[in-house]
Amino acid sequence: MIQVRPLITTLQAVFFSAALLLSGCGQSAPTPAPTDAAQKTSEAPTTAKGAAATTQPTGDSQKQTRLYKDFMNREVEIPAHAERVIFIGNTAGDLLALGVKPVGLNMIDAKPTVFGGELQGVEDVGHPGDPEKMLALNPDLIILGVNIEEERLQVFSKIAPTVAFDKYRPVKERLLTLGDILDRQPEAKAWIADYEKQTEQFWSNMQAQGQVKPNETASVFIFYDGGKSLYALGTQGLSSSLYHEKGFKPTGAIQKMLDNGVSFEEFSKERLGEVAGDHLFLMVSLDDSKAEFERFIENPLWKNLPAVKNGHAYLVDAKWGYDDAITKQRILGELPTIMQAKK
Repeated sequence: MIQVRPLITTLQAVFFSAALLLSGCGQSAPTPAPTDAAQKTSEAPTTAKGAAATTQPTGDSQKQTRLYKDFMNREVEIPAHAERVIFIGNTAGDLLALGVKPVGLNMIDAKPTVFGGELQGVEDVGHPGDPEKMLALNPDLIILGVNIEEERLQVFSKIAPTVAFDKYRPVKERLLTLGDILDRQPEAKAWIADYEKQTEQFWSNMQAQGQVKPNETASVFIFYDGGKSLYALGTQGLSSSLYHEKGFKPTGAIQKMLDNGVSFEEFSKERLGEVAGDHLFLMVSLDDSKAEFERFIENPLWKNLPAVKNGHAYLVDAKWGYDDAITKQRILGELPTIMQAKK
């Protein structure tokens, strides 16, 4: 049985005041924080080029700093060469792709991933980050790939220089941005070049083997929230790995999502036929949606889909639904196996 963690999660945050942190007075009462909505943010993105920084030596070559203008338009003095990084977000694979292993991470977004075994020794700082645990790690840089409230951001900034990046940007743009932040630009460019070669070769092979035919469409859905909701994936996750000049094409509804930069969108089950492609990849939260899902696949709404009739419907483990660089690279080797297991 595939155990699938929902891609869409309601992230409840608990923040500590800066005064309590500085005085070491212990824990404060928990306060609900805004959710980290998985939709494209309306703020203008900051690319690596647009985030160019100025190096400012401090007198010690090991402690050089530079000014960096982050995604939130904040000018932050950061280490020129950060060595102890805490990362808060669900794309930790981006750092690993650059050869950077964080000292701290919000493990709730890392345990189900394909690279979980590569995070041994990394401390879990909770989500969206316990200030006391983070302080104990003595970080020299905190990188945020989540949306947090201003109060918590101020607390983090007192622990170490804290910068935010737009996690909803395509993986290549994220890597260039993180490469700039972490002084790993050559590694970012090398990964991108290698990934482009890999994807070109992969889809050429898939076509040659007849597993993908010209102009075949595909779509990815998440069956979620006890079976009450059905979401189509757009710009992020597995869907973004499927679309390639020599690979699958998006359906009209998915293409509209891509054009508008939408990460995911809810569709009623009755409209599934409007969005589903020639190939259908489905992620299910079996913990809370199994019963409803098993009922649904007996429904004519499901059985009459062309993808189902043709044996092109696939159940996917949610670890392949992440959008980080490592997952996107490794899904190329796993996709043929997934497509052999029809649902």
